[in-house]
Amino acid sequence: PAGVGISGIVDNADGTFTVNLTNGSSFTTDNLTGPTMPVIQSLSVSDIPAKPGTAVTAAVAAQSAAGLALTYSWTVSAGWTIAGGADSSIVSITAPAAYAASGSAIVTVTDSKSRTATGTMSLSTERNLAPIINSIWTSGNPVLRGETIDVFCSAADPNGDTVTHQWSVPP
Repeated sequence: PAGVGISGIVDNADGTFTVNLTNGSSFTTDNLTGPTMPVIQSLSVSDIPAKPGTAVTAAVAAQSAAGLALTYSWTVSAGWTIAGGADSSIVSITAPAAYAASGSAIVTVTDSKSRTATGTMSLSTERNLAPIINSIWTSGNPVLRGETIDVFCSAADPNGDTVTHQWSVPP
């Protein structure tokens, strides 16, 4: 079971072994050759956090301990969509068109004897950062009472969003 480990193995001297688990349960087996289900060796996802509305690529590397053929099945959280490769070891996932969205991609690896292994990856989109004012300058200095001057501003948005300016003059 998930979250349960092996606390010890006892040789029963009759060709069998008793495997004691950390949750207090145990089982007896005559085969200590290792896992027979698929083994996920690595999970990766590119370009996380993603820009809203863009695609990322997720990949799984897996093998069958018994040398059997493997198949893949991907699912993603609501708001995220699979753009291609849902039955492959590499999948293209489109992020929601929103900042600070989070979710997960889950891959199930199945061997030809229907044994499975599952892996989960975290997904996120970038946060919406505030624009940065690079500089502010005027057409003249000093300003005399009753005169008009032009004020200029250079600003940029770290996310690449369009920057708008709004000016106000205190009373």
